[in-house]
Amino acid sequence: YAQSGLNFNVSLGIPVNNSNLGIAVMYGSCTNPYDINAYTNNVAASDPGKGYDAGDVSDVYSTSFILAGLFATYPIQRLSLDFKLMGGVALCYLPEIAYSAEGPDPVVNNQTDNYSWDIASSSSTAFAFGVGADLRYKLRRTSIMIGVDFLSTDPMIRTQEQYTDPSGAYHYSNVSGNSPTSVVNTYIGLAYSIR
Repeated sequence: YAQSGLNFNVSLGIPVNNSNLGIAVMYGSCTNPYDINAYTNNVAASDPGKGYDAGDVSDVYSTSFILAGLFATYPIQRLSLDFKLMGGVALCYLPEIAYSAEGPDPVVNNQTDNYSWDIASSSSTAFAFGVGADLRYKLRRTSIMIGVDFLSTDPMIRTQEQYTDPSGAYHYSNVSGNSPTSVVNTYIGLAYSIR
């Protein structure tokens, strides 16, 4: 239920022996809004006897990538085509979501019961990998660059859901499982040559 969001990346390429091959290092941070309407509509479709509200989200999906690997550059005069392949760690945060519903009481006629669910936020760390390509146009020591990165991770999520029944009693259950996450970052930016 992640929607398109914003990302910020900083990367460094360290050539080996002044060649077109070297070590790539990258830090990336992505934030994506949670589509609570799509989530509650999906829940409502599986339980048509109740009327569900639009729900509420406390925060956004947030994923940070710390990656290192290899890069290769193919220079064409002022242009350079760069490729990178990296692995590392992803720090993943899933937001808290809450929603409620109302429906007819199964025992008492003409009475409406209220239900609510609150799934706590969670954070996890997992292995991540990334591949990317960019095109750089050199202007002295600074270059203008455009590119795309594909980043992927599969964190194990462990959190808790609080269900409130019509009598107001709380019931807790554990929620766990994998949450495959893939991010496609398209970007435009600046590159600076240190040497």
